[in-house]
Amino acid sequence: MSGEATEEMAKAPTDLEIKKQILLSLSEFYPLKVDEVVLLSAVRRSDAGGSADQISKNIQSLVGEGRVEESKVEAFFGNKETYRFRITSEGIESLRSLYSDKKSLSILQADIESRIADTYELLKTDMKDMIADSGKIRQELEMSIEGLNKRIDDLSEGLATIKESVDRYAEIAEGERVKEEHLILRILTEDERKIYGIILEADGEMLQRDLVARTKMSNAKVSRVVDRLESRGILTKERHGWTNRLRIKVKP
Repeated sequence: MSGEATEEMAKAPTDLEIKKQILLSLSEFYPLKVDEVVLLSAVRRSDAGGSADQISKNIQSLVGEGRVEESKVEAFFGNKETYRFRITSEGIESLRSLYSDKKSLSILQADIESRIADTYELLKTDMKDMIADSGKIRQELEMSIEGLNKRIDDLSEGLATIKESVDRYAEIAEGERVKEEHLILRILTEDERKIYGIILEADGEMLQRDLVARTKMSNAKVSRVVDRLESRGILTKERHGWTNRLRIKVKP
């Protein structure tokens, strides 16, 4: 074995050193999760160093031991998936056994506690802002609802007024229509009044062939008179087999 290879092996970090650095790196971000690429870069740039494969192997070892939490997420770009990691409470406790220097351990613990306190304060501030915003939104919604209710009341009053006007004009129009129909009846010819009267006596409905028999007029003459009455809207004509069914539309 050459001297360079021996020197390279001597410089290679142990798994314990790499695990220690992984936990240290994750503790610096606690309680946030760290992307795999960021964690690999942080460990490789540390004093521990190590290859990407060696670091990945020890990360998985810590996950299996319950000292690191792993979660799979979608990558920001492309359809690939990536992983994020966060130190667990077991991982924080294990740093005590990995540190022999009490001073360093005290500094680490204080730093973690400081990060937790900062995160808690940020969450409290965010919650206060959310509560304030929700109160403002609720007030604006109540004002909008009040305005809508007033608008609905105004529209209801307007619709009621319109309905009264429509009903009044409909009543007037109906009266005018009745007057017009009665006027039409007064200007009927003798034959038209005769046919109209016969149908009216038959409860306002009869077959045209029966009408011919009753009037003793020709079929052609009855047809002409019926057509005139139909054109004036006084009666309706509906096909019924070989004849027509006649119905009075305008009654006196």
